[in-house]
Parts: sequence; C-alpha cells; structure tokens
Amino acid sequence: MAITYVSGDDSLAALVDRAQSGDDAAVEALVRELRPRVFRYVLARVLDVYTADDVTQEVAMTVMSALPRYVDQGRPVTAWVFGIASNKVREHRRSVSRRPETATDAVAERMPDETFEPERVALQMDTARQVAAMLATLPEPQAEILRLRVAAGLSAEETAAVLGMTPGAVRVAQHRALLRLRDSHVLDALR
Repeated sequence: MAITYVSGDDSLAALVDRAQSGDDAAVEALVRELRPRVFRYVLARVLDVYTADDVTQEVAMTVMSALPRYVDQGRPVTAWVFGIASNKVREHRRSVSRRPETATDAVAERMPDETFEPERVALQMDTARQVAAMLATLPEPQAEILRLRVAAGLSAEETAAVLGMTPGAVRVAQHRALLRLRDSHVLDALR
C-alpha cells in the first residue's frame, strides 16, 4: 500500500525545485522558512541556545550543499531536512563527549552575539529546560515525536516520513505520550 503525503510541504518542494535551478531568492526563502523550525527542534535536543544556533547553522550548510543532489522520493522535504538535523545533533553530542572542555573554553565559545538578546535567551532556555524535563519522563521514540510535532511544527505525515512510521502510528504515539504526561501530572508540576 502506497502512502500519499498531503501537507503544506508543497510550497517547500516548489522552493527546492526553484533553488536547484539556481534561483537565489528561492534558496533564501527556503532557509528563512526552515531555520526557525530546525532551531526549535535542535534547541529541544541540546538545551543550549548558542549550541542550537551552531548546529542549526551546520544543518543549513549541509542542506544547501546537498541541495543540488536532492531527489524527490515522494517524501516531504522536511523529512530530509529533519533527518539531517537529527544526524547533526548526534554528531555534535559525539564530538562533545570525545573532547574535554574546560570552563574557560565554554566561556570563550559563547561570546555575546547581538542576535541573542539576554532576556530572550533566558526565556528560551527556561522553556527548553521545562520541555526537556517533560520529555525525560517519556520513552525516547515518544519524546522524539513530540519534539518534531511541537518544537519543529511538523505535521503527522512529515514526522512519519522522518521517523519511518505511518502517520497513523505517529498520531497514536503522540496521543499516548500526551496521555502519559497528563496522567503522570508532569504538566501540572511545570505550571
């Protein structure tokens, strides 16, 4: 049985086609559309605004360098992009675990950047920590579904394509995850 994906991904597919044809405006529009969603997803995984920005930049560079070779296989473009994002988060975690970091290294790498307003960063980090605490109570597959659906804003169809599931299975797992959070009163504790 073939699964047909119907989503808002059509506009992204059109942007990809135009970008592959050399349309610089389409490349910029594609990055502008995907970057905030990728950033929220990565932030939910790494819990550091600066690291999330770095990893998001790596995702954008990888997407742009792979764009000429991208072939539509009937899956949403977001499945391809968030597959790359998931791999970049894993690569980042592996590289961090291999190298010892001193306190001065951490400070030197995190110099203030005018794009990160302190108040906004604090709010994002607080929210990310609350979300991470909730997700830590779930099995990892359910947590990843919620990251993709809520933090990244993917549809059930797009999430299914990223995770190799059916959209129905994603909806069921999401429902079970939300019930589990509600029944464990984790949501109440965070309010």
